[in-house]
Amino acid sequence: MLNCLLAGLQDYTTDERGDVGSWIRMVCIKGLTDVAIVLLNNGAHIPALPDYFPPSKFHDAIGGTLKQGVERLDNVRQHAGQQILRLLEFQVPDFPGNGQWLIHGDALMRQLFLSGEEISGWHEGSWLFPKAVRLLEIPEYRQKLLSGFVLSVNSRTDSTQRPVSTSLVNYAKSLPTEETAGISYSLPHLAEDLVAQCSRNLGSNAVVIPVLQTFNILLEGDAFESIYEDPAKCQSLKAMYSIAARNVSKINNVQRIGACMRILINMLPIPELRPQCIQKLSEFLAHRYPKIRADAAEYLYLILQTKDLGYDTEEAEDVILETEWYC
Repeated sequence: MLNCLLAGLQDYTTDERGDVGSWIRMVCIKGLTDVAIVLLNNGAHIPALPDYFPPSKFHDAIGGTLKQGVERLDNVRQHAGQQILRLLEFQVPDFPGNGQWLIHGDALMRQLFLSGEEISGWHEGSWLFPKAVRLLEIPEYRQKLLSGFVLSVNSRTDSTQRPVSTSLVNYAKSLPTEETAGISYSLPHLAEDLVAQCSRNLGSNAVVIPVLQTFNILLEGDAFESIYEDPAKCQSLKAMYSIAARNVSKINNVQRIGACMRILINMLPIPELRPQCIQKLSEFLAHRYPKIRADAAEYLYLILQTKDLGYDTEEAEDVILETEWYC
């Protein structure tokens, strides 16, 4: 049963009615919470509790629920948030080994969501996301949370997309450039995590495009600026460059091509990557799709106007303006 409920969190079925899989996900979120509370309440009387309810499954359920709690649908976020609050308020009874079923980072979650201040609700993106990005500090749930944030960044709903994007950029800027004692997350680590999500799913546009767009949001917000001058800390940025620059001419999905194009142009201010990015620009400016050519020219012009590349770009800007890119 646990496996079925956990699998239900991955149901993203859509039809003419929309994301009908969200109905399944919400039922599974509540089912997992109910199962956890019932079993843990009776833990002292279940000799083989780790067999019935393995701690790893419990934490998979928490991670999956948190992921739903930061995704794009307001009603799913609200439902997931309610169940997370139920679990935070639930006191695990005293029985041998009960610590295995304690929520990782529960003190941080209580501080963020049960601090006594007025609670607007998890459906309210402007309230939720500035708090929720701090949950990335919890290593055990980080990957699932990051997947949820990536999906929200790519939401078409402004009330979700704008606050999550702003919150992610601000959070990234607040991260140290290296991990030290007591600090388990850093800016290069965040970049590595995004690259890893992309690398594991290079054949899936449904995964790659949202990650590329999230990376673009961070680049546009200068979130990685503090590591631009450090080649060692730029390794993950180089890895993302390699993903974006790979086989551009063979990609047929216009949205993916556009996301790759923006990655390369957004990386022009990075000294370590600028020569490679400039060399690759022609693949977009001379692309077989007129829309890609025009979008690349427009975006390149914007970056040349707003970013300091260390040399005069006036001639390049004139060429961009004088060229008919749709011909």
